[in-house]
Amino acid sequence: MATYGTQKLPLIKEFLSSIHEQEYKDFELIVVDQNKDESVKQLLDSEDWNFSFKYLKSEPGLSKARNVGLDYAKGEIVAFPDDDCLYTKNLLKDINTFFEEKPEIDVLAIDTRDTITLEKLPYTKKVSGDFEFFKNDIFKTVTSISIFCKNYNSVRFDERLGLGTKHGSCEEFDFVTQFFKRKSRCFFTDKFHVLHPDHSDLNVGSLVDKIKKHALGHGAYFKKHLLFILPTALYYMFISPIGGMIIHAFKFDFDKTKMYYFFLTTRLKGFLTF
Repeated sequence: MATYGTQKLPLIKEFLSSIHEQEYKDFELIVVDQNKDESVKQLLDSEDWNFSFKYLKSEPGLSKARNVGLDYAKGEIVAFPDDDCLYTKNLLKDINTFFEEKPEIDVLAIDTRDTITLEKLPYTKKVSGDFEFFKNDIFKTVTSISIFCKNYNSVRFDERLGLGTKHGSCEEFDFVTQFFKRKSRCFFTDKFHVLHPDHSDLNVGSLVDKIKKHALGHGAYFKKHLLFILPTALYYMFISPIGGMIIHAFKFDFDKTKMYYFFLTTRLKGFLTF
C-alpha cells in the first residue's frame, strides 16, 4: 500500500481494520510511505494488529513507491490497495482459493464497488461475470486496487507513469500489459470486489480537469505499446473521442462535446510528449 498525504490517516486506519478482520492470515502488508513525517508509522505502531507489516519510505511518486514495495515483497501473490480502499470480509481467503484452483492464471482482476452504496465503480462498470481477458480488454477490466498478481518478480511499474508524474495515469495498464507480453494468462471475476469511494460524480469543470490530468497517461501508454495493442489504441485515441464529439454535438450537449474534445487533444498530447 503506497500512501501520500497525512489527511488519509483515518482512511488508512479503516483499511488496516478491514485486513485485521480477514480470516486468512498468511499475508504481509507492505506500507510504502511517501510523506516526510512518520505519522503513518505512528498509526501502524499505535495498535496491536494481528498481521505482519513492513514500513518502508519512498520519494514521492506512486509507481516509484510501488516498486520499492515490489523489491521487498516475498509473497506468492501481490496486490496494490489504495490508502482509501477497503477489503471485503474474507477477500484474501477467496483470492488465495482462486489461485489454488486456477494455477494457470497469473493476474486476477476483480470488481470495484463504492464503499457506501456498493454500486459498481466506473473502472469495471462495463464488464460482469467470469472470463479470461486479453490485452485489448485491459481498459475495461483492470484498475490497480483490484488486481492480484503471481510471478511478478521481473515486472515493475514504469516510473514515468502514474500519480506524481507528467503522465499521471495508466501505470496499472502498463503493468498488466507486461504480463501479456510474457504470454501470461489473466482472468476477471465480479464474484469478489474491492471497496473504494466513488469520485466520479463531478461537475463538468472538475471532469475536464481530471481528463486533462489522466488522459496524458493514456496517450503515453498507447505510444509505449502501440503495435501490441493497436486496436485499443486506435479506438481510445480517435474513434471514441471523435465519435463522442459528433454524437453529443448533434444532441446540443456541449458539455460532453467539450469533454470528448479534451480526451482527444490530451491523449494526443500525451502520445507526442512521452
